[in-house]
Amino acid sequence: MNWLTRLSSEFPSDSGTSTTLPLGPTIPDGPFFLKLDTPRQQSSACLVDSDDADAWTCTSEAVLHVAVSSSESPLNQPTLSIRSTNSTKQSIYGEQALSITAMHFDEAYATAHSREEPIYRFEASYDRTVLLTAAQLSFLGPSEKEAGREVRANTSPDDKPWLCHFNNTMMEIYVYMSQHAATTDNSTYGAKDNSTNTTLPPPFPYVLQISEIWAPNGTRAYCEQQSVSDHGDLRKSDAPKYFLSTTDTSTIYDSHAEREEKTQADIGESACQCQWIVQ
Repeated sequence: MNWLTRLSSEFPSDSGTSTTLPLGPTIPDGPFFLKLDTPRQQSSACLVDSDDADAWTCTSEAVLHVAVSSSESPLNQPTLSIRSTNSTKQSIYGEQALSITAMHFDEAYATAHSREEPIYRFEASYDRTVLLTAAQLSFLGPSEKEAGREVRANTSPDDKPWLCHFNNTMMEIYVYMSQHAATTDNSTYGAKDNSTNTTLPPPFPYVLQISEIWAPNGTRAYCEQQSVSDHGDLRKSDAPKYFLSTTDTSTIYDSHAEREEKTQADIGESACQCQWIVQ
């Protein structure tokens, strides 16, 4: 049983034949925050060489800002944006800050999975980047390996890190409207965002599933060497671009219809993915 199957058993949904959006609660407009803990599931299956698995790193212990707004056309259809709160000038190893200004509401999904309180689905694609040390990539050869594959949090001006790109990564967010989040626990995370020293908005009120999924589908994952300025800014070096070896999954996301026909196992066994439950 893969993680998608397990998730459906934890958060079941009833298929329906409704041709209109079901009545029920709507997501309130406004800003919210989310705290991502350790990923529930993660897989680097899209990478052929297991030594390059660090190139697909899943964020943990991160705070995200989420904003919900309702559009006038279509009537009251929600739009969701999401971004990282980290605004420090110093570059940090691992998955880099993301910003998606508009995640589209999947009306077809909400209609097909109607119940007393529906599941809302949002999706968008974005270019995912991960910053790594030379020791975390196999293509540089043994001479570049650091003892023990040491992984550090912050960069230094003398570092020569590698920025790996997974363009057209799909982000999916499912909002389980029947399951209220444990707002008390979320609130105890802190009234301040440590990276910006500003007051956080209220926590998101419903349970969420957040997934990042990447399969080649006409794109190639690659890494570019960077230099680090005295202020921590990244600058691309003159070193050649390196393309990561990835699995052949070019048909997984050819179209929305074809993606719906793929089994959960097809996707889970061939794609790189991260999945969190925020509750």
